[in-house]
Amino acid sequence: MAFSLSRNANLFISTVDKDAAKTQANTWEVRVLDGFSFSAATSTQEIEINEAGDTPSRGQQVFTTAIEPAEWSFQAYVRPRYDTLNDVNDAVERVLWEALANDDPVGGSGPITTDGAGNATTLANNAAGGMTVSFLDSNTNELKKLYFYWNLGTTTNPVWYYMPGAVVNQAEIDFSIDAIASIAWSGFADSVSEITSAETTPYGHLTDMLATPGDLQDTGFPTGDGYLQAPTGQQACIRNKLSTVSLVPESGQGLNVAGYNVALTGGTLTINNNITFLTPEALGVVNQPCGHFTGTFAVSGNMTAYLKTGDAQDTASLLDDLLTYSTGASASADPTKFALTIYVGGVVPSSPWSVPILQINIPTAHLVIPTINIEDVVSVDIPFTALPYDSGGVPDPTAGTQIDVAYFAAE
Repeated sequence: MAFSLSRNANLFISTVDKDAAKTQANTWEVRVLDGFSFSAATSTQEIEINEAGDTPSRGQQVFTTAIEPAEWSFQAYVRPRYDTLNDVNDAVERVLWEALANDDPVGGSGPITTDGAGNATTLANNAAGGMTVSFLDSNTNELKKLYFYWNLGTTTNPVWYYMPGAVVNQAEIDFSIDAIASIAWSGFADSVSEITSAETTPYGHLTDMLATPGDLQDTGFPTGDGYLQAPTGQQACIRNKLSTVSLVPESGQGLNVAGYNVALTGGTLTINNNITFLTPEALGVVNQPCGHFTGTFAVSGNMTAYLKTGDAQDTASLLDDLLTYSTGASASADPTKFALTIYVGGVVPSSPWSVPILQINIPTAHLVIPTINIEDVVSVDIPFTALPYDSGGVPDPTAGTQIDVAYFAAE
């Protein structure tokens, strides 16, 4: 008898199903943190009998009517990496970003340009912009389906669970200043099942995959079988404590066009596809999920900072200016427009980069009146929503310009 320990868990994400060979061009390791979960639930129907009399029938029956779509969630560190072979910025979790943003990631027409082997080729390391994730093509009814392989055993004695048809519903970035930058990923899948050694072909492919991990720095990957191994060490560590914010309003709103200084004490950013899965309701059978579709693409979040006074760019001035805007002649005008950029892990990047940085760029953020939190040091909570506008500054729900994300890796 053997026990499965969560500390031994490994997640491998692939673009191919269990019967296909796993290579460094189609399968990636993502190291997860404690608290991950994956499961599938059932829908049941209870039928009860309720009648009068001295000896009434009092039984009941329970029927399984449907297997609901599987759900998964995990948290993983933000892991930029520098691809020495191609001289470009890349990310361990790139496949998740591509699945979140577009219906055709990895080597296709997804939001990150890739070569035939799946390496990011968006920008060279010595160019401005880093590896940028674009949401310009995110207006799709159906997202790309991935394949998750969870190993809850060890490398020598693996215990495999398989989740086909996995789709990425949401990514939540945490700005807690005493932590390492991380993203909470969550979504759905068609089902969950175990892959045992009795399934010769898929089990053999997974065994071969574990035997030959790809070296991120020293080899010309991808070169064959195996998987793209997640890096470890300081290179892949982004410190939230070093984060900075640029918050500049559009002119003509009566706000300080010089911008505002927001020194973060915390916050989050959520990107949500609002996916809905459909499950039939036919009688006499156990129904299975038959597919998904996306809902509203929503990008929102909040920043927390101390309430500082004494300067026209402090958070107290931001609060006062937004109060004036909301109660004045502009109250019925368009939403506030701020260019919001959050540099998670450091200052504005310049090449060559000595530390890894995640840049979150929201060209048009709508801010509402911040909430004052009475604590030992008074702080404000600043909610924001990313809105889509076209190049002419006109609201356009089809623009896909709400956000873009860039990775900068230390060389």
